[in-house]
Amino acid sequence: MKIVIDARFTRTDHHDGISRYGSSLIAATSKIADVTMLISDKRQLALLPDVPYVHISSPLSPANCSWRVKSTSSVPTSWSAPCRPWEPGAASTGWS
Repeated sequence: MKIVIDARFTRTDHHDGISRYGSSLIAATSKIADVTMLISDKRQLALLPDVPYVHISSPLSPANCSWRVKSTSSVPTSWSAPCRPWEPGAASTGWS
């Protein structure tokens, strides 16, 4: 099974709660499945397990609205998120 985990909120200098959780989740999952991480800054690799990764835009960038992952399976290979500006107090996921 191929699993893609978004690790773009991983810090670059030291772990905070979400960084540590994400790193631990990736490490544990990679023991039982084929895992690829999504990162937005190569400095994040210092705090993440040694698994394959794809370097894409920041999760806060307007370029985050859509991206494509290459696949050799019959699983859909394109995902997109709604493009709307972040507003203070709005839901942080951006999903409707």
